[in-house]
Amino acid sequence: MGLSRKSVLVAGLSFSILFGASAAQAKTYVYKHLDGTVWHTDIIPSKVDKQEYKLIGVINTPKPRKKKKVAKKSTHVVSCGGKKDKSMKARAAKYEPLINRLAQQYSISKHLVMAVVATESCFDSKAESSAGAQGLMQLMPITARELGVKDVFDHEQNLRGGIEYLGKLSKRFNYNPKLTLAAYNAGPGNVVKYKGIPPFPETRDYVEKVMSKFLLYMESAAG
Repeated sequence: MGLSRKSVLVAGLSFSILFGASAAQAKTYVYKHLDGTVWHTDIIPSKVDKQEYKLIGVINTPKPRKKKKVAKKSTHVVSCGGKKDKSMKARAAKYEPLINRLAQQYSISKHLVMAVVATESCFDSKAESSAGAQGLMQLMPITARELGVKDVFDHEQNLRGGIEYLGKLSKRFNYNPKLTLAAYNAGPGNVVKYKGIPPFPETRDYVEKVMSKFLLYMESAAG
């Protein structure tokens, strides 16, 4: 918050070097969120919700002479557990106002939170995994206690705790959505240990799934 353009780009470049991003591998777009936080991601500007994000810089350089892929038209359909579009929209609509408010409070993208909830529980407040994760954001009992969540099946408590935690992870990992999600799934210690997304198939699959939904929510908002 309050960072100059020069300091943002320097910080972003340092972050890319720290986590092994090569200048010849990909572009990293630097966006300023409406709450003042700065995000680093490979999502191209045309896919971003322009009411929520403002492009303030680009770091790294793409590989030269790389054949451009023809992008498929997005249908803006977010699926989960076999339930698609209308069913998911109905589930999400119940919690979206609260998610938007808490996302703003804890400096995290509302679109990212929606994608996490869609992936974790399909917007089912009573969801419970075989590993013991519970509620909308699938909080583990020990994490819920640390976050002060007394009733994990109370949608407001679960969302507040989960979004607060996601916001803390996002800040810790320089508002990089992929690293934030990896930390949410595998723990921040593993992201630090492996200097990026841990080489766990489950975590890599999780990041891919959530990022796919994240992009769909942003595309939908962008019209």
